[in-house]
Amino acid sequence: MSSSSSSDKVRASHILIKHEGSRRKASWKDPEGRIISNTTRDAAVSQLNTLREDIVSGKSKFEDVASRYSDCSSAKRGGDLGSFGRKQMQKPFEEATYALKVGEISDIVDTDSGVHIIKRTDEGTLFMPCFRCVYPVSIPNNWYQSQVEGGRILYYALWLRLSLICHIRNKVDCFVYDRIIYKLGECISRKDSG
Repeated sequence: MSSSSSSDKVRASHILIKHEGSRRKASWKDPEGRIISNTTRDAAVSQLNTLREDIVSGKSKFEDVASRYSDCSSAKRGGDLGSFGRKQMQKPFEEATYALKVGEISDIVDTDSGVHIIKRTDEGTLFMPCFRCVYPVSIPNNWYQSQVEGGRILYYALWLRLSLICHIRNKVDCFVYDRIIYKLGECISRKDSG
């Protein structure tokens, strides 16, 4: 695994397999924890290695495998955890995620939750938050201005990108990305006039 840029946020997906040593022995697949309580760590690692091989070989897609096998509730989003920063995840998970380049898949990562494989999907800076997302994210007050300070944003290109993201995810109210575009426009106007 190679180290990537020192971005303050990353975006990742993961597949979690819980076992008898997991801190919480229940999941959406096993609400009572009966199967998890009888799964050894070695069995969980073996299952995860098999799943990883299928993904790396191209037999299966990461998102499909996560949706079917992951013990995390993020399974309903193909394992997508959204964007997160440092100290928001367990230390081994954080270190493994930040060490990956976008598109890379980790080896087995052990945490108190169980065993994982992680796929880094983005630097975490381009995800557009929305009100109706399964995992809501707030927009920092200086976010709009920071988008302008790096140079003039092409309004139309950004609008298309947001539209596409919203359409693909089908989780956003049109009002939200219209609001983002409007606020960016205000920042651009201020920068151009002053």
